[in-house]
Amino acid sequence: MHPDSVAFLRKLVVLTTFSFGLFLAYELLHVLAILAFAAFFAALFSPALTAMNRWKVPDFLGILLIYFGIIVLAVTVFATTLPIFATQIVALFSALSSVADRLASDYASGGIPALWLPSFLAPLASIFDPAAALSSLRDNAGGIAKAVAGFLSSVGIKGAGVFAAVGAGVADVALVTVFTFFLVLERHAVLEFFYRAVGQRAAAYFKTKERSIVLTLSSWIRGQMLLGISIFSLTLFGLYVLEWAFGIRLESRFALALIAGIMEFIPYIGPLIALLPALALALGMGPESVIAVLVLYLLIQQAENNVLVPWLMSKSLDLSPFYVLVMTTVGATLGGVVGILIALPAAGILRIFSDDFLVRKDFAEKSEAEKSSKPPSRTRSKTV
Repeated sequence: MHPDSVAFLRKLVVLTTFSFGLFLAYELLHVLAILAFAAFFAALFSPALTAMNRWKVPDFLGILLIYFGIIVLAVTVFATTLPIFATQIVALFSALSSVADRLASDYASGGIPALWLPSFLAPLASIFDPAAALSSLRDNAGGIAKAVAGFLSSVGIKGAGVFAAVGAGVADVALVTVFTFFLVLERHAVLEFFYRAVGQRAAAYFKTKERSIVLTLSSWIRGQMLLGISIFSLTLFGLYVLEWAFGIRLESRFALALIAGIMEFIPYIGPLIALLPALALALGMGPESVIAVLVLYLLIQQAENNVLVPWLMSKSLDLSPFYVLVMTTVGATLGGVVGILIALPAAGILRIFSDDFLVRKDFAEKSEAEKSSKPPSRTRSKTV
């Protein structure tokens, strides 16, 4: 066979194999994403499991304890948070029913002008009956409020109903949970297989970064837990101060403080999310309560930024806000809420490799510059 034909067939085989690999990766993208999340969670739990091993706790029991703690925390958050919104929904629809009843009475006595509408809209009353619409809104508002509040309360009490509501996501959560469990049990064997698969040179490089990755994950977990506990304590104390000093008593103070502490795991937007349920409760108590809650959460945020974060997170991750926001957006796109939660430690791990790449690149450029700046060596001719 002609050499050109052999070269063409070789290129065709490579192109076909590469195209098939891309197609297979696209078809298995969902499974690969689940495996990636499972591998990341296995690495995230590894420092805690290693610490448990020092206390003679086996890996299977340690991962079960971690799962149990996560489930208890999630159920507690839902059970304490959703009733807050259920109460506010009931209050909102009750107020809406009262407004509709008052407007219906005003319309019955004064017609269109009583509704603060221009008089030229009066002919439209024959086509669209405002009285019937207001009466329907008044009658249905209470029923809607009770139905929504009852659903949210039942979800909050049962906890697991939240996962039943997400439909297909239950299967993904279950697969990530199972894969993480077995990856944790076999993490040493999986790591050894990975080192053998990538080759000696790459394995030697990754082994030098293994300790840095473990330190990054453990530092992040320790810092976030201490920061969350501190924000929980500050928020709970501040809410009690509002009652003692100003007579502003918000319901579900423990739940609000718990939400504030947990939301610290979500960078930048977490404190804003924690503020929303507190504002929802304060809105029903008047503008003074709203201002007081805003000032309280602002003071807590200032204390966090200027005291707690420099003190507690001094040995944790040191990432730029722009980099964190980019990674948070990517995490939200790929994994939703779970992606947001793991965006920060993932960013820290990527930072390890990117810094190492830049250091190597700078060293190579510096070496090349030194070589080019050296004058060429002169060889002296040997005289006889």
